[in-house]
Amino acid sequence: MLSTDFYNIFSKKSNAILREIINLGHEIGLHFDEKRYEINSSSDLEHYIKYEQDILQRALNIKINCVSMHRPSKWILDNNIEFDNIINSYSKTFLKEFKYLSDSRMYWREDVINIIKSNKYDKLCILTHPFWYDKHEDDIKGRVGAFIRNANKERYFYMKENIRNIEEIISEGEL
Repeated sequence: MLSTDFYNIFSKKSNAILREIINLGHEIGLHFDEKRYEINSSSDLEHYIKYEQDILQRALNIKINCVSMHRPSKWILDNNIEFDNIINSYSKTFLKEFKYLSDSRMYWREDVINIIKSNKYDKLCILTHPFWYDKHEDDIKGRVGAFIRNANKERYFYMKENIRNIEEIISEGEL
């Protein structure tokens, strides 16, 4: 997602993470927030998706083939919106012909592991949010709380990379 305040795809750290994902053999897609723009038609939507697709492609020097909407509106869900040169994971093809599963708000509405193992469906569209996963088990309150608490440490280290001798101003222990 290009319009998030949580990370910057151009930062060294975020770009390294994306490169690692690519090197593991995965594709990167665009996670698009339609609320970021004033969109009044399918052509407006396509214009802004292609705009962000181009930025992401240039940043990573790869082809971006798929877009998935962030918290899609009723308008997105009710219409079969398709684009040239990029797959919309919320088009009717994926919502009707695929078994769609998502871990929204850290909650699977169906047992995803059993659905995969069952081989009942020829086509699966599985949306996961890496934010919810960690080496340590936690519930949604704990995961969100840890994210907020860790923000101070992350900000400190970002400042440390950009301000010489930050320890003279404030130490890590004071956070």
